[in-house]
Parts: sequence; structure tokens; C-alpha cells
Amino acid sequence: MQMREKNEQKRSMWWKVVLTASTLVILLVLGYILNGIFTGNPIEGEWLSEEKGYVMEIDDDNEMTVKGVFEGQEMEFDLIYILNKEDKLITIKADAEEYDYVTSAWTTDETSEMARFTSVTFSYSLGRKTLTLTDRDYGEEFVFIRK
Repeated sequence: MQMREKNEQKRSMWWKVVLTASTLVILLVLGYILNGIFTGNPIEGEWLSEEKGYVMEIDDDNEMTVKGVFEGQEMEFDLIYILNKEDKLITIKADAEEYDYVTSAWTTDETSEMARFTSVTFSYSLGRKTLTLTDRDYGEEFVFIRK
């Protein structure tokens, strides 16, 4: 009889340990998921513009790479972006080294210095598999599909 009580006590203790450990694992996984939902970058990923024919790769560390044919040339360049999730805005700026190359190809000496300090701000909206960027100044829309 006494042996049975000791076995029951051990079983009860191990059951509490298993329940506590599994509860902690569940809470950690739930915390990780919720952290990703609320602090993650909603536009991170690879996006394809079917209309323009270029690919935009957006990283979580405020860098993006755009690849495609621009002005008849196959080009790839890096950009820096700032994401405002509350107002659903993305401001895109060019990396200084990369921008020298781009401005020399597309601008004159007079306009390249001024263009170096410009940035573009878009309103963004996310659909199920689409990203729409709307130019805040001119209203032009760019639609991308998640690759």
C-alpha cells in the first residue's frame, strides 16, 4: 500500500513537470508568432511587376534590390527604404554609391546633384498576393505580385 502511494506521488510530480514544460514551450512559440505578426515587415519578400517587367527584392533590414530593364539596359541596383506601418508609407532612397551610377546614366551634370538628395514616398496597400505602391505626388500606381 505504501509503495503504491509513493509511485502515485512520483507520477504526480512528473506529470506536473511535463505540464509545466509543455506550457512554457507553447507560450514561447505563441510569443514568437505574435512578435512576428506585430513587429515583422509586411512587405518583405520578392515582388514581380508584370507590367514593367522588373523584380523587387525587399529585405527586412531596410534594403531592397531592383532588377530589370530600364531605358533599354539590363540593370540592378540597391535602394534603401523606410517603412511606416502606421500610415502605410514607404520612402525609398538610393544608396549613395549605387545612386552615382544611376544618376550618371539618367541625368545631366546639373540635375544629378539635385537628384542625389531626392527620395520618393509611396502609400502601400497589401492584398492577398499583391502589393500596390501609389505615388503620393502624382497618383501613379505600381502593382507587384509576390513571387
